[in-house]
Amino acid sequence: MIKLMKFYLQVMISVLCVFTINSCAPKHPDPPITVAANLWPGYDTFFMAETLNMYPENSVHMVETPRSLALAQAIRGASIDAAAMSLSRAIEISEKEVDVSIVLVLDSSEGADAILAKPEYKSIKDLKGKRVAAEMDSITGYMFLRALEINGMSLDDVIMNSIDNRIMAELYEAEELDAVGIYGYDRAKVAELGAVKLFDSSEISGEIIDVLVVRNKYIEQYPNRVVDLIVGWIKTLNYINSLKSSDDLPIGAMNREDYVAAKNGVKIWSPTDNINAFENNHSSIQSIIDINIQHGIDLGFVREGVKPPSIRGDFLTTALKRLGSD
Repeated sequence: MIKLMKFYLQVMISVLCVFTINSCAPKHPDPPITVAANLWPGYDTFFMAETLNMYPENSVHMVETPRSLALAQAIRGASIDAAAMSLSRAIEISEKEVDVSIVLVLDSSEGADAILAKPEYKSIKDLKGKRVAAEMDSITGYMFLRALEINGMSLDDVIMNSIDNRIMAELYEAEELDAVGIYGYDRAKVAELGAVKLFDSSEISGEIIDVLVVRNKYIEQYPNRVVDLIVGWIKTLNYINSLKSSDDLPIGAMNREDYVAAKNGVKIWSPTDNINAFENNHSSIQSIIDINIQHGIDLGFVREGVKPPSIRGDFLTTALKRLGSD
């Protein structure tokens, strides 16, 4: 009996020791949130935040991707946790059953994306039967199709080529194209070759926005990392807005010349813009999503009944509260 009591006592002591060791051992830190983005002014804030050390140590890992398509493929394969992308791309990956939430609106195109053509063409209707190009799997493809639709035309009325934005200037200069849907600093290259604007995104104002999406599985596991990311974004925007016009921009993924050129026609959304959009049960953002889905259906990009990304404005609210308490 005494031996049995000694055995139970030893077991209890062993269990107590294990519990004590486990409770005193340091918790394994949350892994950093891996965020992908390509070269665009509305996305570069995240890279600038990294160089300015605006994120807590080892909390955010930024990855540059060459194109939005590669970025979408990465988030579908779960090799990244979050991504900056166009709303139309976010809808596309959601349609492919990638479960993501929109946590920020980063920017809107108010003329940054445009259709440029040879000077002899004066309107979109003049492009009938002509060789044109756009990245058909990106915003410029959407914009080009909308421009055709507005002018009572369709893809059947033009000779459309799906071409990478980065080589359009070269092909236009070689006279292989009559018009291009183009954006960013490559747009300036085509304009320098004498191309004239026939249409731009300001004519479909509010339809083209860029968003930050996060995989819902990651949100469930590491919500604090999402807040870390947004806090860094807010702090960096505040820093940029405090700069004088003569001050250097923080180092990001883009060089200053390309950033300034690409930023023309882009509205960078502030935290206040986001808060206003997230109000009234996200009605403002939901309206933009509904417009994009309907046009996507009409243009054959999106199937009927697609489930759009969820909208989560609560992470921005939490980030602002954290900054207010610092």
